[in-house]
Amino acid sequence: MSSIMEGCGKAMTEDSLILLKELAYVLKENSSRIISGWVDFYASYNINNLYQDYAEALDGVAKILNNYISYFDSGESDGFHKANKMLAENMAAKYISWEAMEQVFRAFEASCSNIFDDSKCTCDALDRIAEYQRIMNKTINEVFNIFLKAFLEVKDTDLVALAKMAEYHDSETSKHLIRTREYAALLAKELNKGEQFTKCIYKAGPLHDIGKIGISENILQKKGKLSKEEFEEVKKHTVIGGELISQAIRKQNKSKYYITALEIAMYHHEWFDGRGYPKGLTGNQIPISARIFAVADVYDALVSKRCYKEALPHDSAVEIIKSETGQHFDPEIIKVFLKVQDKFLMIKDQYSSDNM
Repeated sequence: MSSIMEGCGKAMTEDSLILLKELAYVLKENSSRIISGWVDFYASYNINNLYQDYAEALDGVAKILNNYISYFDSGESDGFHKANKMLAENMAAKYISWEAMEQVFRAFEASCSNIFDDSKCTCDALDRIAEYQRIMNKTINEVFNIFLKAFLEVKDTDLVALAKMAEYHDSETSKHLIRTREYAALLAKELNKGEQFTKCIYKAGPLHDIGKIGISENILQKKGKLSKEEFEEVKKHTVIGGELISQAIRKQNKSKYYITALEIAMYHHEWFDGRGYPKGLTGNQIPISARIFAVADVYDALVSKRCYKEALPHDSAVEIIKSETGQHFDPEIIKVFLKVQDKFLMIKDQYSSDNM
């Protein structure tokens, strides 16, 4: 697991240590406000059975905050990760649900953001608040993933349930999951990949962005262009998703469905010419399921409105995809896409926000 220390340079300089100690001081001085803010944010989530986990969640977030203060004060990352892993395993072993645990982190992230946005923040170095915010966002993601892996290991948390939780990032995500699996299944059928493969890609499709559950909501909901560092964080969702599904495969399920889900989650952002991520695969090195899903995912992204862009017309999206044949996309799949593009439009209209 990457450490926040990487963000402070390969070696811990004196300035880096001072920065972390300053952040520890800010968190300690504002700890009561963070906890109070967390209570308000946590209470605002309208989720069934959330309150049965309230006492455990409150105790957990207080311990998480103390771990942060100790970590930033000492600059010792190994102890920080071990303390959070132990806390995660203890909380997972109790009755607290992952549904509530995920909201613990969302509320904690929101509450911490508030103290940095607030002009009343107890801090003598206001010009460094942006750097404090960056460090906090990165470490919250690291700890979130420690907890996520612990809950998968201890509670056998279902991946489909986790994919549904990822929908909380924005109101459009659930429609995106539905539309992309419909597009992908249509392409698989037209490519004559067989009934079993088509069923697998349809069932696995909703897990393609499961790794985004480990990405900061501040980044995913940002209105405007991402910075280079923020985009690098978003790119990690492919690896995070692959790790989560791989863990499920190792522990409980080696079905073709989970293997297809792994292929799609890991590789649907690879490009046919090798310029994609996370591994820079080319051509047939990219699993066919991921090559199919790349077309489905990009088409839906182009024709859908997002917090950072407006939707494009169907014809414009088709032209963009066509222009990237052999670069981003497999030429054989684009031939089929162009043949069935009218059906893509029908699916888009059927499962639009206005019709659901």
